[in-house]
Amino acid sequence: MSTIKKSLVLFLLITNNCSALVDVTITSNPMDRAVNAAIHSHTGGGFFCEFGKVIASLIHYEQDGIKSMKVDWTHQFFPFKDGIHENGWDLYFEPIKTESNNIDPNEPVYEHGQCTTHELHDQQCVAQWLRYDEYLPYRKAAHDIINKYIRIKPHILNQVESFYQEQMKDHFCIGVHVRYAIMHEREAVHPPLEEYFQEVDSLLKAHKEKNVRIFLASDSHSVVGDFRKRYGDTLVAIDAYRAQDKEDPSLMYSNPAFWAAHPQIWHKEKPGYNGGVGTLIDCLLLSKCEYLIHITSNVATHACFFNPHIKSIYLPRNTPFKHCRHRGDRKIRNKFLNPI
Repeated sequence: MSTIKKSLVLFLLITNNCSALVDVTITSNPMDRAVNAAIHSHTGGGFFCEFGKVIASLIHYEQDGIKSMKVDWTHQFFPFKDGIHENGWDLYFEPIKTESNNIDPNEPVYEHGQCTTHELHDQQCVAQWLRYDEYLPYRKAAHDIINKYIRIKPHILNQVESFYQEQMKDHFCIGVHVRYAIMHEREAVHPPLEEYFQEVDSLLKAHKEKNVRIFLASDSHSVVGDFRKRYGDTLVAIDAYRAQDKEDPSLMYSNPAFWAAHPQIWHKEKPGYNGGVGTLIDCLLLSKCEYLIHITSNVATHACFFNPHIKSIYLPRNTPFKHCRHRGDRKIRNKFLNPI
């Protein structure tokens, strides 16, 4: 086979309102196409924002024939690891297995270009929630990709199963996700806690004959305290890293210029591994509930990917419907992105 000069192409990946550089070397012979990709985290991104980029990349490149995919969460400002230089992905997940993970570096590159992927809905899309039942094919497609490629570390799955067996098994479980600690987001889009209470109370009344358990995932200690005052022992929550009230639990976006200039302070204050594993466990336990009460968030999105059939109650209730802005975009490879 004749040798063609190799090339490294930088693709800009924009998914869930986050940006990351995706290094893609495309190698092939005349009979097929193949992709070697490295997915990088960016400064201060949320856990499921970064995870979503990986899923979107898997969707986007799968039809090319993924030869290898390396997830690189070594960025020093990835918040959910303790060691500055370690790869955060390896703390939570096994390496992504594809048909051939060993690529000959001498394989030729015959194609290059640029692409922007929107293979998953981002934070601006409400159609997936307001027409939830009709978006089941979309959630199932993401679920299938996760099942095919992603393997969570066994010790994390054991923690999830242990909590479920002790606190949730044989209960009718109502999941509630309240992302409340980030003040600027709270003022812009977050409904008051009373709206969450109304939805929970309505479900408690409708299912009063059942042994109900409320599972709460939140980034705020004050929210957990308010829910516990109202619902007592009916409420359960894991022991997780949380903000006290209004501060950003991932820190970076509260004052990015300061943290970038003082990384040694940021590394002392960041959520670290405990913040990441708590977020992952929260999401997996939410996915085991019958109902999920939530606003737009990456945690809620992925809980519904882990369990595409979970019943969604989206807040605020008066959100006006609008189609996804990427509806009809021919560059999208995910045929399930907009089923309506």
